[in-house]
Amino acid sequence: ALTITVDSEIRKYYKEVNLPEPVDPKVAKATYKNGVLEVVLTKKTKETPKGETINID
Repeated sequence: ALTITVDSEIRKYYKEVNLPEPVDPKVAKATYKNGVLEVVLTKKTKETPKGETINID
């Protein structure tokens, strides 16, 4: 989930948004301009397990 919290003298705000896919928080970016919060998130990549080589007799 994405949690947005603002606690200042002017305003208090709390919002939790459930996300449909897991995201990588290490590459998340957020900007706030002219009263608009923009959050850019990247989905985590699913690692597929590598197969094992089996010799056939």
